[in-house]
Amino acid sequence: MWRLGVKIESKIATYVEHISCTHWRSDMKAGWLAWIVRHEYSVLAILLVLVVSFVYHETPGNSFNFDDFGNIVRYAPVHMDRLDTAALAEAFSNPKIGHRYVPSLTFAIDWWRGGGKARAFLQTNVLLHVLTSLVLFGFVTQLMRRWIGEDRRSVVLVAFAVTALWALHPINSQAVNLIVQRMAILSTLFVLLSLSCYLAARGTAQRQPVAWLLGSVFFGALAAISKENAWILPLLIVGVEYGVIRHGEPLIRCNVDWAVLFAPFVLAGLLVLDLGTGAGPISENYVSGYAFRPFSMVERLLTQPRVVFYYMALVAWPMPGRFSVEHDFLVSTSLLSPPTTLLSLAALAGVIAVALFLFLRTRTRLPGFLLLWPLATLAIESSFIALELVFEHRMYLPLTGLAALVGISVLSLIRSYPEYSKAVVALLLLVAIGLSVSTMKRTSMWREPLLLYEDAVTKAPASSRAWGNLGLYRYQGGDAEGGLAALELAVDLGNGKDAKVLENLGVVYLDLGRLDDAASLIRHAYALQRERPAPSILNHMGEVELAMGRHAAAARYFRDAVNVASWNSVYYWNLALAYEGMSQCVAALAAWRRYLSLSRDASGSAQVEQHIGAVYHSVSGECYET
Repeated sequence: MWRLGVKIESKIATYVEHISCTHWRSDMKAGWLAWIVRHEYSVLAILLVLVVSFVYHETPGNSFNFDDFGNIVRYAPVHMDRLDTAALAEAFSNPKIGHRYVPSLTFAIDWWRGGGKARAFLQTNVLLHVLTSLVLFGFVTQLMRRWIGEDRRSVVLVAFAVTALWALHPINSQAVNLIVQRMAILSTLFVLLSLSCYLAARGTAQRQPVAWLLGSVFFGALAAISKENAWILPLLIVGVEYGVIRHGEPLIRCNVDWAVLFAPFVLAGLLVLDLGTGAGPISENYVSGYAFRPFSMVERLLTQPRVVFYYMALVAWPMPGRFSVEHDFLVSTSLLSPPTTLLSLAALAGVIAVALFLFLRTRTRLPGFLLLWPLATLAIESSFIALELVFEHRMYLPLTGLAALVGISVLSLIRSYPEYSKAVVALLLLVAIGLSVSTMKRTSMWREPLLLYEDAVTKAPASSRAWGNLGLYRYQGGDAEGGLAALELAVDLGNGKDAKVLENLGVVYLDLGRLDDAASLIRHAYALQRERPAPSILNHMGEVELAMGRHAAAARYFRDAVNVASWNSVYYWNLALAYEGMSQCVAALAAWRRYLSLSRDASGSAQVEQHIGAVYHSVSGECYET
């Protein structure tokens, strides 16, 4: 009996312990689920960071490519070798392009911390892409809450889904993997922060609207000095005010509203007048670049509607084989050449008409604004400015508005048809997986310039620039025969009108000792750029003259080159050689010393120091040849 009692007691104790552990596990599980639900936004934000970081985990192993060389590798002002106020100020105040001060500063910091290696730059690009994704997540969430007028769990989930689709889309991989297009990432990041602050300032429950408005102005200013496409921000703020804040409300509240809404049309009229007369500030600053393009401003304006729909096609069907650093794109020379020109113009006008119709209706202002968003944000780079016709990174900012438009569409669908919500979630998951695979495949193409351009010529076989860059990289890699063949093909494809290709082939001929051929090509390239020659062509014109023994003519070209690009130490090296050929020792020594003050090339500096010691004596006052 005693043993039976002990056995029963033991069974009861074991059962009680089992029940207690089960309840404890259940309570623990319920606690974790409750915590996740309470912190749903934070959990999804962390998940977004992890997913985007994983998809781009190979990016830091890539290299400098394409425009990275001219804007970073060969651009001395960002070669910061010490972290102090003076060096930071120099980098900030001397951007290679326009008013892009913030990217220039970040390039200098990455050069300092990475010793000039590409890895540091690409790590920063991935980090900035992740930060932009987080800001977009918050911005889209704000828009969706305005759309449905309440805060539901589905809002955050859908906002997360469409933000992930944006962050993982391969059309954005160019902005991340091409280091110099950090400019596009930074401008987008600051534009979204500015708009988010404006939305917060205009919120009915916000207690510190002035602080948020100041934040909006601050981030807007940073956007403006990151890349010029951010200059459209005032128009986006008008869109947020009337398309988001006043969604579901009257559009006009006072006479000021009329002035604000008509201001864009007035500005558009002034722009047309400026471009039509060719006498305004826009024409003077942004139209002269057509002297270097194989197309006119009218041809570019006719072509860009087709380009916009081409971007949309890449977004809709994002197979990795469709993306490239170069694209063959036929220039529109008239409304019917090619016939899709007129069709694209009509379709673009139709989209604008539908967007304005939705914008003017009380209950559809928000989707109307988001439909206008990609067209507005492409307005600067896809209009009258003398830029290349197609670049994928230009969709980085426009695609954010499309992501928000998809988000409110999905949210409306699952609210109207909740029975399809699981199917919608499954579809979004599949799309995200597909985009991730495509992006990772595209990222691998940026491993090195030769690989990138071997890929480019298969996708753009008629592009003179693609073949020209491939030829240059082949030649620099030791394949002289393959490089020469590619460069000669590039000249043929460009019909002798692509100045950069002519220049590159001329430089190769110069290196091979084919002086007459080199002189002919480089002079042709210079003639194409005579109105505003690039410093590189001035330098190469000087090298041709130097090789022919015409030192005075060479010195003139080298002086013009350093006047345009005073940061380039190589030009001072060549100028010193030209002065020595003219026996102008004082000027030559000054040029050598200027070279030494700018150069980051240790072996080159040592060679110059040795040369000065062998050829000159006396380091003050006059100098004399030994």
